[in-house]
Amino acid sequence: MIFRRARRDVWLLLLLAALPAVAYAPAWTAHRLLGSGDGAALHFPLRALVWESYARGELPEWNPNIFLGTPLLAGYRPGAF
Repeated sequence: MIFRRARRDVWLLLLLAALPAVAYAPAWTAHRLLGSGDGAALHFPLRALVWESYARGELPEWNPNIFLGTPLLAGYRPGAF
């Protein structure tokens, strides 16, 4: 009884691990990104703001362009460090 349940759990885990690979397979075989515009639309403006701050000799601490402002230095997307 326990062996059958453990075997079923293993098959379920293998299925859950394989499903993302099946979903991404077309992009991997074509050597392209699934959301190719995401890098330019999301990451580049934040990185440009970081570069501008460094060019002025300042730490890129704050992003005044999003809502009332968001931390720029603490975020992972801008890549300030």
